[in-house]
Amino acid sequence: MNIVVLTLHNPFDFDFNNWLSNKEHNIFLFLDKHSITCSETEFYNYSQNFKKVMHFDNYINNGLIEYEILQIHNDFKVDCIMSFGEDDILRASRLRKKLNIFGAEEKFEIYFRDKVKMKEHAVNCNIATPKFSALNTPLDLINFYQEINAPIFVKPRSASGSVFTKKISNEEDLKACLSQNFAARIPFSEYYSDSMVEEYIDAEMYHIDGLIVDSELMVAWPSKYLSKNLDLTSIQNQLSVGSAMLDNNNPLTEPLLNFAKKIIKNFPFYKHSTFHIEVFVTSSHDIKLCEVAARTGGGKINLMFKAAFGCDLNKLLFNLHLAAAKNDACEIKNIKSELACLKEPKNFAGFFLINPICGTFLSGAQNCKFEFVADYRLTAKAGQKFNGREYSGDNMGYAVCVGSNEQILNNNIRQTVDWVYSNIRYE
Repeated sequence: MNIVVLTLHNPFDFDFNNWLSNKEHNIFLFLDKHSITCSETEFYNYSQNFKKVMHFDNYINNGLIEYEILQIHNDFKVDCIMSFGEDDILRASRLRKKLNIFGAEEKFEIYFRDKVKMKEHAVNCNIATPKFSALNTPLDLINFYQEINAPIFVKPRSASGSVFTKKISNEEDLKACLSQNFAARIPFSEYYSDSMVEEYIDAEMYHIDGLIVDSELMVAWPSKYLSKNLDLTSIQNQLSVGSAMLDNNNPLTEPLLNFAKKIIKNFPFYKHSTFHIEVFVTSSHDIKLCEVAARTGGGKINLMFKAAFGCDLNKLLFNLHLAAAKNDACEIKNIKSELACLKEPKNFAGFFLINPICGTFLSGAQNCKFEFVADYRLTAKAGQKFNGREYSGDNMGYAVCVGSNEQILNNNIRQTVDWVYSNIRYE
């Protein structure tokens, strides 16, 4: 089989080649040039495992990716197109339609990419959602500000990673946003709507992650973000951006799982899909939808999930897509059987991303000997310069911790955070 794989993210986060039990399959890998963090030699050696590897500038909007995939189809006939990341779900669905390949369709995937359509659909399904509006003109923002009052929250309709998010707390913030956020992509042309606004919810943020197989929810679990919100301005200097799983005794565990089930029932997920649902939880335990994604959560959520449940969500999704392409009902049944016993985590897990502090990195601990640290990596190199956190998942390393309950887990995370930063030297 000929498999096209698309990802904006670091390819070393995925073990695509080793996930294939049958080496007769060909993988054509399409990457963002700027997500490749290894040396040229390391990347060359990595590339030898694939039929073809191509990397691009301007990855999200580079039409050469579509062009090259069509060329590959002419030469080899593409059997399967997989995307690992929110940024590729529409591109992948359009290519599937063009090439008449099975998989998720654009008319459904749009609800997971366009946040205005997402929230309109949620409201139509009676899912609690903050008030919101598309920003088609500056007047839309002024009207929303006058109706809701500050604070409000402006964000892109389709970006991820808290990029270009902005909290508006007063009229000065409003005027700054009005002067800067309605720029056209092409000089001397009108602004085309790519932003939205919603009421700012003063609440804690949680997320629920898991896997759907054959349109059936197989595994899911809730976690709490370590930061109160994902406003980029607020988290740029925080040391502990990440999340930690709730345990069974937390009074929010069951309500959050039930909320996720309602989302999954009402949103048009493809029959095999990972999911990442972000919610606000107020002090009175009211739950409101922030966003829903038909992909594995970002940061190190997949590694956290693996430490807790012993399964790799991305690997399972890869194998499900491959089985579906081969019409291998037996393999899909085996995966469902494997997941049937995973009702609760074996360990409660959490992670944090090491903040790329402004300055020049000098040194840091390369190994962690805490028994409760399931995975640790420091990726910064001596002499490397950083400008601070540029999006919510930006990092120069990470740690994944485990604990027998929620309290122990959070204590372990705090201890690891302190240890990591006490060993980092920079100037």
